[in-house]
Amino acid sequence: MHVTVRGALSRIEQATPGIQVARGYRRRWLRADLIAGVTIVAILIPQGIAYSELAGAAPVAGLYTAFAAMIAYAFFASSPQLMVGPESGNAILVAATLAPLVAGNPARYVALAAMLALMVGALLLIGGIARLAFVANFLSRPILIGYINGASLIIIASQSGKLFGIKLTSQNFFPALWDLITHLNQARWLTFGIGVVLIALIAALRRYVPRAPSALIAVILATAASTVFQLDAHGVTVLGPISAGLPIPSIPAISFGDIGLLLPGAFGLALLTFADTILTGRAFAAKNGYELDAGHELIAIGAANISVGFFQGFTSSASQSRTAVNDQAGGKTQLTGIVAAILVAVFLLFLSPLLRNLPQVALAAIILVAAVSLIDMASIRRLHRIRSIEAYLALATMVGVLVMGILPGLAAAVILDLLVVIWMLARPHDTVLGVFKGIDGYHGISPDSNNQTEPGLIAYRFDAPLFFGNADYFLHQVRSLTHAPDPPLRWFLLDAEGIHTLDTTAAEMLRTLILELRQQGIVFAMARANTALRNMLASNGLISLIGPEHFYPTVTTGVRAYRERFANQERAETEPMMERADD
Repeated sequence: MHVTVRGALSRIEQATPGIQVARGYRRRWLRADLIAGVTIVAILIPQGIAYSELAGAAPVAGLYTAFAAMIAYAFFASSPQLMVGPESGNAILVAATLAPLVAGNPARYVALAAMLALMVGALLLIGGIARLAFVANFLSRPILIGYINGASLIIIASQSGKLFGIKLTSQNFFPALWDLITHLNQARWLTFGIGVVLIALIAALRRYVPRAPSALIAVILATAASTVFQLDAHGVTVLGPISAGLPIPSIPAISFGDIGLLLPGAFGLALLTFADTILTGRAFAAKNGYELDAGHELIAIGAANISVGFFQGFTSSASQSRTAVNDQAGGKTQLTGIVAAILVAVFLLFLSPLLRNLPQVALAAIILVAAVSLIDMASIRRLHRIRSIEAYLALATMVGVLVMGILPGLAAAVILDLLVVIWMLARPHDTVLGVFKGIDGYHGISPDSNNQTEPGLIAYRFDAPLFFGNADYFLHQVRSLTHAPDPPLRWFLLDAEGIHTLDTTAAEMLRTLILELRQQGIVFAMARANTALRNMLASNGLISLIGPEHFYPTVTTGVRAYRERFANQERAETEPMMERADD
């Protein structure tokens, strides 16, 4: 019985890294975790309220989200530093998903937002249990760069109305801009002036005093000015009362049909949330010398969102900005998130009335500065220098998100990315091999008039698996190389290091090619074929067709065999001629 209990406890600890950390917690870590937790909350409270506005939810929803997400995440996370909660990208995605479904009904919005978080959490949790962490790899770096740029521009457009004191009717990029332009005559210039001053203040603090809680400072100053000068009486919209206290955990009251309506958004949010969490987590894990467990993170962010769903919040994700602050403040363990969650609860219980006079333009200023800082065109330029097609993919993703909306734009980008991969496999890199003076081995050379590695031999490399999608391309390339060569071709040597597999279509193509070359008096040989490829060749009868003696461990040994064979052949042909001459 004792052994069974210990085994059960051991399995629980393996599933909950936070409990493992708690059991081995060192007292010397406590001060750093407490300081980091307090620092996080100074940023989190204004961000949480601002991102609630961005998501179209009540101001308090972002704080509910932060409280519930940080508590649950701390138990399951493998990262001691990652901070989760409301984030701008998720908030705009939530708004895009729910706006067509709520028809201005606040109660329905709360229920649908909570259910969406539950569904996202369930999908992530199932993915973690089923070991589907690899799915996040379908969001490549170019797609993420394009998405972040596109989403940032959508956020800027959506908040531009609050900056000018104009109520916009659309959250999409181009309609929102057009709405703003056509209603500029309704702008409240006092609101605009306050917003510009706050944007300048936040930007200056972030640049010159990066450790200062710039968002909190802006909120305090704006609230104080609003209270002293009664800005609401001069047409400046203020936040108003914020619900005090913590929500009672409950199951969202929705119909079964609503689940089907939410499902596409839930899948998109789940994929994006996990990819964002892993990218942020890995960056800080590499910086601080520990390993991030992607499976645990999938379960942890899933548990965080399920918790949020029961606490009337909206979908949560990793926060790059708050994680960076935690790293700078020296947070050691998951206790930092617990401390921050407790302080959020204290604010909700006792301090929320302090922000009732906060101008909404202050929240817009916080979001605008954050969104502008996320725009990263330099990465697209860097991609263009490295590989132009990936830069075009990032730009296409950005444009797709702006034109079609976030979820359709992301879906189109993933499809486009897969098409690019298929195109790359169908038209992979290939080259004729040759030697360079002073460099060992055989390397890709620039094509010339005969493309021969040395007289009578072509060594050719194909850098992709052979399958139905590129079999004709391979055949065309080889035929073009072996057509009417000068001097006449004797051997064609294929460097198969990059061909780790082939299908039946490619096998039939190879059979056709080998027989064609044989009719032309050309030997087909192969170098660096791995075991898996040789087994596939054998199962298709191609090893016997090629001849086992024409397989070589390296290109160099293949070329040497060619030289020796034809040197011996030339000697054999020359000796009878010399004997006849002697006679």
